[in-house]
Amino acid sequence: MAKFIPVGQTGNYHGSPAERQVYEAFKQLPDDYIVFYSVKWGRETKYGYYQKGEADFLLFDPTRGFLVIEVKGGGIKRDADGQWFSIDHDGAEYKLNYSPLDQAWRSVNKFVDLLKTSVDETIRNYKILPTVWFPQMKGLDIQSNLPSEYQPANTFADVDIDMPEAAINRAFYRNGITEKLFEKAPKQLIDEVIKIFAPTFRIVPSLSADIKEKDFLFNQLTIEQATLLDYLGEQRVAGIQGASGTGKTMIALEAARRLPTEDRILFLGFNRLLIDFLNENYAEKMPNVTFTSINRLYAKTSGTEIAEEDELTDFLLNTLDTQYHFDHIIIDEGQDFKANHLDLLLTSIRAKNGYFYVFYDKNQLVHQWDESTIEWLNKLDCRLVLHKNCRNTFEIAKAAYSSVGIENVILAADINGDVPCLNNYESTERAIEGIAETIRFYTTEKGFKREQITILTLKTLEKSILAGKESIGGYRLTNERNGDGILFSTARKFKGLESDVIIITDIDGDTFKDNNAKCAFYVASSRAKFCLTYIAALSEEDMRKIIVDLGGEAGNNPEKTLSDMLNIKIQQIA
Repeated sequence: MAKFIPVGQTGNYHGSPAERQVYEAFKQLPDDYIVFYSVKWGRETKYGYYQKGEADFLLFDPTRGFLVIEVKGGGIKRDADGQWFSIDHDGAEYKLNYSPLDQAWRSVNKFVDLLKTSVDETIRNYKILPTVWFPQMKGLDIQSNLPSEYQPANTFADVDIDMPEAAINRAFYRNGITEKLFEKAPKQLIDEVIKIFAPTFRIVPSLSADIKEKDFLFNQLTIEQATLLDYLGEQRVAGIQGASGTGKTMIALEAARRLPTEDRILFLGFNRLLIDFLNENYAEKMPNVTFTSINRLYAKTSGTEIAEEDELTDFLLNTLDTQYHFDHIIIDEGQDFKANHLDLLLTSIRAKNGYFYVFYDKNQLVHQWDESTIEWLNKLDCRLVLHKNCRNTFEIAKAAYSSVGIENVILAADINGDVPCLNNYESTERAIEGIAETIRFYTTEKGFKREQITILTLKTLEKSILAGKESIGGYRLTNERNGDGILFSTARKFKGLESDVIIITDIDGDTFKDNNAKCAFYVASSRAKFCLTYIAALSEEDMRKIIVDLGGEAGNNPEKTLSDMLNIKIQQIA
């Protein structure tokens, strides 16, 4: 039987008996065929307008090519003015925006563009043919009444339901595809075609720092993310490793959404800002998911805000299961959890045969408990890796990754932007003024809103050059995400979140002194989606120390050396 995507269609076929007829007919096809059902697509035209559409079926024969099949049940009509109508069984007429064949052509044009993205020449050169299927109309009626463009080469009728492969062969043959490209197509080619088209109808909530309405925003999954999510459904326990920007939190949310809605899911984070964000934007949409931290659960139970480690351990061992009864656990920022706590959580879920997923970034050990957490994660039987960055521009990703030795930057989409710039001032006082100037530049010249800008310190709030300041250059500062002003936080507290514009301050000679410090720079830089500016008051000696800490040699021009090592521009400002 043909392979169907999505697998196991059990819906109502959009209320269309005709689509169901065709779907069932395709079950007669041999194993080599792949049938994509209800393939939705969208694109922006060269004039800036958004178009969307759907192919009822996209049939793929790896040895010959594709058929886009538009299914029309009931009757069909075109009046003297060229307007098309569909006719239901009661005789009611419904105006169509496009003729059936034009509808198929619209999908063909989109899918041709998708194939062109492949690196495989065979895939790029596959033919895609538009066809229409009237499963409740006789072939003679079609030939007698429809325009001449509707021919047996592109139009199927009721008789073809019993012999779908014969109709498919007829379409390919009469359109000039008379020979097969292969006797049997390579599996790698087939897999790539599936990956090209399958994500066009998978959607997940996007974690965006600029959510203004309290609702889900939906984006297409990258091929890598879609494949990983499908694989996760077959695993009870898994660790998912990915660098900043690879979509770990987004995938964690979608993994939670795919679990049974009647089950209780514990979604654990570490940072307060991230947990607050998840509750504000997703808790109402996912009522069976509890977004919290171990500390918050403990506080809710004991009434005590601050707990010692042994108290938290005792809580996980003796209280969590008896009081909350969670069926599954998903952990974000797993590298920040202690190994013994992860072990207790896993033991709890294994006893219930539930799902246990840990998402983590081995480069983000900014809390630096010890290496035992990563060692624990590395012992999981199923460990998956995300490679593609789907948050940052290429230039921001290069700058962020450079501090922790990640050399290859792979983006989910080819998005370029400005090279991050380090504005180096002659004094700390001027650096403070420079922060205000930078905010003014982004708001007045670049058009960003204040809520799109975040200032991050690589130190604590108390040790920052902005410590104790409630405003700067007329701009109010706030430590809360939904506060009235520019958000000012630390790299550690802002983990897991993102902002359109990031301004990083408190860069000095000790910024890269050890792995902990390098991780803070990496975390802070990778929070930026579109624009990234560093603020510093570095001396030449500071630059030389940074270069040595990064494993380089300063040479005669430390400014250029540092610029090259961090993939940034450096601008000296008096």
